[in-house]
Amino acid sequence: AGVGYAQVPSNLDMVDVKSLPESTVKKYAEQAKKKGYSLDDILAQYKIRGADDLKVEQLKQRLSKYFSDNKTSANSSTGKTAAAATKTGAAGTTTKETDERLNVVFTREDSLVFGFHIFNKRGLTFEPSLNVAVSDSYIVGIGDNLRVEVYGAADNSYDLVVDNGGKVYFPMVGTVSVGGKTLKEARVSIDNALRRIYGGLGSSTHTSIQVVEVQPVSVSVVGEAFMPGTYSVSSTSSLFNVLYLSGGPNSKGSYRDVQLIRGGKVIEHLDIYDFLVNGNGNVNVKLADGDIVLIPTYQKRVSVGGEFKHVGFFEAKEGETVADLIRYAGGFSPKAQTSHVNLFKNNSFRRELVEVVNPEQIKLDNGDSLAVDGIRASIVGNWVDLRGGVRAPGFYAYKEGFSLKELLDRAGGLVEGAYTTRGLISRRKEDFSLTSVSFDVAKVLSGEADETLQPYDEVTIMTIDDIREVRKVSINGSVNSPGEFEYRENLTLSDLILLAGGLKEDASLGNVEVVRMLDEAERQSSMVRSGQVLQLEVTRDLAEGAADNSFVLQPYDMVNIRRTLSSHITSSVRLIGAFVNSGEFDVVDKGVRVSDMVKRAGGLTLTANLDGAYIFRRIWVLPRERMVKLYQSSARDDTVFYLKSNAIDCELVSINLRKALAEPGSKYDVKLLGDDELVVPDLNETVRIMGSVQNPNTTTWIKGWNAKKYIKRSGGFAIRSKAKKTYVIYPNGQSKGVSHILCFRKYPEVTPGSEIVVPQKEERVTLSAPAIVSMVGSGISSLAIIMAFFLK
Repeated sequence: AGVGYAQVPSNLDMVDVKSLPESTVKKYAEQAKKKGYSLDDILAQYKIRGADDLKVEQLKQRLSKYFSDNKTSANSSTGKTAAAATKTGAAGTTTKETDERLNVVFTREDSLVFGFHIFNKRGLTFEPSLNVAVSDSYIVGIGDNLRVEVYGAADNSYDLVVDNGGKVYFPMVGTVSVGGKTLKEARVSIDNALRRIYGGLGSSTHTSIQVVEVQPVSVSVVGEAFMPGTYSVSSTSSLFNVLYLSGGPNSKGSYRDVQLIRGGKVIEHLDIYDFLVNGNGNVNVKLADGDIVLIPTYQKRVSVGGEFKHVGFFEAKEGETVADLIRYAGGFSPKAQTSHVNLFKNNSFRRELVEVVNPEQIKLDNGDSLAVDGIRASIVGNWVDLRGGVRAPGFYAYKEGFSLKELLDRAGGLVEGAYTTRGLISRRKEDFSLTSVSFDVAKVLSGEADETLQPYDEVTIMTIDDIREVRKVSINGSVNSPGEFEYRENLTLSDLILLAGGLKEDASLGNVEVVRMLDEAERQSSMVRSGQVLQLEVTRDLAEGAADNSFVLQPYDMVNIRRTLSSHITSSVRLIGAFVNSGEFDVVDKGVRVSDMVKRAGGLTLTANLDGAYIFRRIWVLPRERMVKLYQSSARDDTVFYLKSNAIDCELVSINLRKALAEPGSKYDVKLLGDDELVVPDLNETVRIMGSVQNPNTTTWIKGWNAKKYIKRSGGFAIRSKAKKTYVIYPNGQSKGVSHILCFRKYPEVTPGSEIVVPQKEERVTLSAPAIVSMVGSGISSLAIIMAFFLK
């Protein structure tokens, strides 16, 4: 059994706990201990009733000295956010949605059951109210605390507890029997007893009799609940209160027949739908100590889908029909195609479709599914559609004899720029295929002609802009916002420059180029030229009348603003690697050399590898050459590398940085170009051996060793290696191969950071005898054909 609610005085959460008299706190502690409540029970109940953490802590400090054992009792419900009651049992385990109140997880099926959210929706609660005033019909029970206030000619108050005999004791009066009576009847009994000592009671003296503390009752929830168990609740609680605490019926539980068992007999059958659908609050009955709430499994469950106001799973009672189900689902949505409602029923082997014509006559069975589709937006039976250059385009209701003139008048006429020479009606024939009917818009508007419309007609009136190609002009070059702009009449050159954000500082004012298309007659007379180039001049202020500022442009003109020569003298070089100050440096001297840039960078670091320096230079590649390189790389199956790295657009320039710095201005001191990248790597004390060797690897550099010694360290040459083609790639990009002196080979020296490459012989293709015969025969045939050609 679960623990009961700690009975906090009804107004305790409304006052300042610190200001409570010590006698009140002590009295409450003694009453709570007498009833077996722990300190944690009291604090949990106090928090549930709305007290904040500060008030809970203050109450704990005031009460702690009256409790010898302040530990949480085994049955304490501290931390429960809603119920404040201990529960036994468990719920489902499939994960979807978690309710902190119950510490259970809900499945998708759970949430689709109609009525689920009435017990498990945030912000909606049937949690018992603990400070609600009891009604006159409340049955006074053992343990209830009554407060009797006498006021008027006499003034007194009594705090009375109903004993095990159902009686309360008044000094100088004696005991009064109130147990088992309604509060109204108990008031009469108490007033009659008090008249013995208060003679003016009822005239000059009055009483106020209230139940300030009620004895909790123990109620068990069994069956198909999310959290079945035993709950200790206020005697003012109702059936819905305890259902809320248990989470309500689970996915297998019945919402239509919740049973209240008292004294071994079922005294109430609760139909939750009666409350949800009809708002009948009479189904919510009061509870008594020892009551059992049984949630049986459902007997009939049906599903509803499609265009209903509520969809999901619904429970049906015996004899209920499709009409009842539609009512529980809230009826159809506005988009429902109500003339076509389908009910799917299960038989022993398959599902059968029943078309719903009279929903009141079709009874529901377990597993039925009700569905209704929505009306398609395109299905409208009485319309004509007006589109294009009218003031009010859209759908218009069709009526017999509806004319085109009447339609245009209802649409408010044409907009400015409407094309009045020709309009179009797209009409459906009997087989619903399309046919076109053209008309003169101007004659229809004037009344000279008209057309009788038909249902589903689509009337289109174009505008001038719809049928005319969008005319543009473009401007490129040294303007702030180059691009295309819509052409407008009398657009001048200075107007277009302003639309493009004005001139840049490097704009060449005397070298403005306008490329203009020839008209049809000019193109026919000149079979060679399709346009002309005009050389113009503008002023920086774009003043009206100055230079060619007021030159009037024509549609499709292309304007180019050249840059001045002086704008090209500034370029940049990027220094990468072991420089004291690396990064991008602007240069204005086209004769700048490697040694100059090293000085500008503050020199090199101590770890710089002078022998590994190189220049990374961008090169211009013609489209034809680019395609050749692409085909070559494709043949080597490295197209992806080529496309991603774009390596074909640059080249590696090897330099001797050591000599360039030693002899500035010499042939070794290479001149740099704009966008060059001068790279000086850090010293790398390793050597990489790769290719056709027994063990390709990277090893440490040893001074004085040549390539052959490194190859021996790697296990020697592989079987199919080209030893005489061995070469070394140095860090600066240069390479050196094996030299041959008579029968001797001299292997190149190796510097730090070098790579030794041993090529591999191509695999020989061994031909079988039939293949050789076939090749020879083919060659002889080809030779015979060639000879016959020349002997003709």
